[in-house]
Amino acid sequence: MIPAGAGAAAAHRVDDPAAVGALEGARLGALEAPVLVLNAGSTGLKASLHGPDGACLWRDERSWAALGAAQGPGGLAAGPGFLQGQGNPGADLEAPAQPNLLPELDQALAGWLEGALGGLDHSGSAGPVGLARSEGAGPLDDPARVGAVAAGIQGVRVPLPLALVAHRVVHGGERFTVPTLLEEPELAVLAALSPLAPLHNPPALALIHWARARWPRVPQWACFDTAFHATLPPEARTYAIPPSWRREGLRRYGFHGLNHQHVAEAVAWRFGPTGPAGPLRLISCHLGGGCSLCAIRDGRSIATTMGFTPLEGLVMASRSGSVDPGLLLHQLQRGLEAAELERALQREGGLLGLSELSASMEVLRAAAAPPPQGEGHRGAALAIGVFRHRLLEGIGAMAACLQGVDVIALTGGIGEHDQALRLELAEALAWLGRFELVVVPADEEGVIARSCRRAAQ
Repeated sequence: MIPAGAGAAAAHRVDDPAAVGALEGARLGALEAPVLVLNAGSTGLKASLHGPDGACLWRDERSWAALGAAQGPGGLAAGPGFLQGQGNPGADLEAPAQPNLLPELDQALAGWLEGALGGLDHSGSAGPVGLARSEGAGPLDDPARVGAVAAGIQGVRVPLPLALVAHRVVHGGERFTVPTLLEEPELAVLAALSPLAPLHNPPALALIHWARARWPRVPQWACFDTAFHATLPPEARTYAIPPSWRREGLRRYGFHGLNHQHVAEAVAWRFGPTGPAGPLRLISCHLGGGCSLCAIRDGRSIATTMGFTPLEGLVMASRSGSVDPGLLLHQLQRGLEAAELERALQREGGLLGLSELSASMEVLRAAAAPPPQGEGHRGAALAIGVFRHRLLEGIGAMAACLQGVDVIALTGGIGEHDQALRLELAEALAWLGRFELVVVPADEEGVIARSCRRAAQ
């Protein structure tokens, strides 16, 4: 362990345990069908292929803008606005039972994914999928061409059959707590959950329907961001609201669970399952476009900052995070429509609303710097200050729930790349005593691939 105050410069990366020995794993698992993971987020889509051990064989990502989808304030995707039949983003949160992607987005996805994956045919079973195609090569189903994927690391890309398509779904409600095969009944339940995560669930659901149509014989599975938080104790998941509300299932669910799970696994792999005071006490800080904290003891979530929806908790890129409910009642009583309130909290708040400049922490850091390095932008400085203050409040609360802390892990776009934030946290959290401050590269896709493959076997 290192003192927090002295640990900023020494903060180090903790690699994904699945990546350890990835070359060997890819070599041994080369003849086994990979899993295609589609991770639809609020700002874009990540796609990746994973071998039997979860090791990544190919990865790429596109913003919704690059794929032809409409954009919202601050450069963020307009959520349901790129779905067929949906109007102004936020105007109607009720997703259709079977949302379809706009034609231009459908074409862009087909061109990107099928081109990258080597031309998997629409049946999904007769034609193997690969990392690339080469002119003059033999048929895609020629066994002579199905060889070691490890060769792809050296530039030789070989097609493989596709085992399944695995999706990330943010809100699984009370029903979905394990990796799930997606059939019509499950899709109907997911459609009903869309209003609870309007920036995430509608794009994911549309993508699921798209993949089912493109590859009808390939099983479609999903993992849920809420599932990791199924271990929250009653006192951590229950709101102090009327009993009739609680009976409707209105409670804290928590989100970013897939990456919090990955962080927990990576940290346990690096440090072992125990700390000086017993089971390892970990605070996972997922800081990106969305932000949340999770208090993890012995690999289990015991407290988290997001709640019934991904809107609660820390300041985020364009999401407000926690706001006094009385303020929201005040705005409604003044005549603000629910759709306007949703748009303000989801897409016009957070770093974007505070700074009146950008939702990007990188842009705000540059703008807030004093001349001549920056412009000394006051709004940018305010946004950074509020973000940091709320983050420190949250970490303090998580440490109290854990009764101390052994490791604080930073992950996500901001957590992994904002070195200034690491320095600030190490100094501000010195009062916690001795703990490890580490960086864990996010890998939701690896967790999704491994979990869905295990469940499908």
